Amino acid sequence: MPSAWPTTAELTTAIEAMGGTAPSSTILQAYLDASVAVFDHATGYRPFLAGSTGEARLFDPPKAPTRDGLILEFGSGLLSCDSIYVGWDTEDNTGTLLVAEQDYVLGPYARSGAPRPYTEVRIKNYPIAEWLGLSIKVTGQWGYSATIPSDAWLAVLNGSARAIQSAGGPVSRIKQGPVEMEFAIGITSAADSWADEIRACASRYRLIQL
Repeated sequence: MPSAWPTTAELTTAIEAMGGTAPSSTILQAYLDASVAVFDHATGYRPFLAGSTGEARLFDPPKAPTRDGLILEFGSGLLSCDSIYVGWDTEDNTGTLLVAEQDYVLGPYARSGAPRPYTEVRIKNYPIAEWLGLSIKVTGQWGYSATIPSDAWLAVLNGSARAIQSAGGPVSRIKQGPVEMEFAIGITSAADSWADEIRACASRYRLIQL
């Protein structure tokens, strides 16, 4: 599977295969970036393609623990975890470092053969009163996967190519989810088709948390 989204060179080839002429590399990249943004937004994984280095994210702790401990949902995917701090003070940059398996367990828990990333953590013996108003800091590799499924890669490539093929002449700004782009006047249906194709593929990888 690819380890990167389509490039402007690959998009140029796709457009020419459709009998079109590719615009500048700047415009090509803008369409690719917009297509990836639509895909990420539709899956709920932001980003879908994991970065190569760790990133720290701060979370407000859930208001009440369960009998199994404190369950924190990430609202994204976590491929690997470098560290988890509780009682994190953003002013002093200090907190209590937790020990994997001893203090916390990443979930979902049935990981054997499952390609999906972790989406939550269960923290044992979390003293809510002691750390009231403080954050939970999770550092790791965020995303769905370190590689891109072939159907997702093709959806972004073909969706971008068809959108560019449709966007000739005067432009009119419209919005597709979180992404704002310019399309030719009178081609709103083509723009919808472009985004819908990407969303349809993204639905196979949608983040689901129970």
